[in-house]
Formats: sequence, C-alpha cells, structure tokens
Amino acid sequence: MNDIVDQTSLFSLLGALKFAPVIFLALWVVYQRYFSSFAGIPGPYWASLSRGWLAYHSYKGDLHVIMMRLHEIHGKVVRIAPSEVSISDLTSIKTIYGKSF
Repeated sequence: MNDIVDQTSLFSLLGALKFAPVIFLALWVVYQRYFSSFAGIPGPYWASLSRGWLAYHSYKGDLHVIMMRLHEIHGKVVRIAPSEVSISDLTSIKTIYGKSF
C-alpha cells in the first residue's frame, strides 16, 4: 500500500515539475517588467526582456535610426535591454561617468 502512495506522490511531483519552466519564465517576465531597478525607465516592451531586438536592428543596419526615434518618443533616458539604458543628454552622461568622460 505504501508503494502505491509513494508512486502516486512521485507522479504528482513529476507532473507538477513539468510546469516549473513555464512558471519560472512567467515570474521572470513579471520581475523584469515591473520590479527590476530599471522597470521605471521607459523603452520598448521587448527591451525589458531581451537584447534580441538590438541585435535584429543592428543586423538590419537601422539601429541608429531606431535609437533616435526612441529618444524622440521616450526622452533623454531609454531602456534598451533588461539592464542597459541609452542616454542622449551630455550633462547626464558627465554626471554618470564623472571626470573619466
């Protein structure tokens, strides 16, 4: 009898584990979009999740046009990747980098 209960528990656990990657991915997306330290910085949706869109536009050769358009839409600071920003204001750049710029 205990063997049957143990097998049932094991199958239940294995059944639940197959959903773990989906749950992990969903939690990661929610964190990146709403709770990361960069979440408050405006930018394209995909920028909060991946650098893939940067690679795509770099390959197409229009990344400079896209970056200019993003700064026109979102302002001087734009989120371009999960942990990267693009800054178009010289004063802000000097503030960030200090005298080493």
